[in-house]
Amino acid sequence: MIFFFDGDKAGNEAVTKYAEILRELHPKVKISQVETPKDEDINSLIQGHENEILIHLIDQRKELPFLFLLKTTR
Repeated sequence: MIFFFDGDKAGNEAVTKYAEILRELHPKVKISQVETPKDEDINSLIQGHENEILIHLIDQRKELPFLFLLKTTR
């Protein structure tokens, strides 16, 4: 699973939220995040750069570590 959200606070919060949900549903799935430049989105990247920027960013994505996504329950 690859998340490619906006490069803002809401985009980062969405990755955390949905990654946790996916981990609960599918604990073995690999989840990664494209690090969208700050205050950019897919549309602004396409308009301001060559289309290859998307491929480059996807190739540079970071896998989200499993421990980062675990919630502690008591």
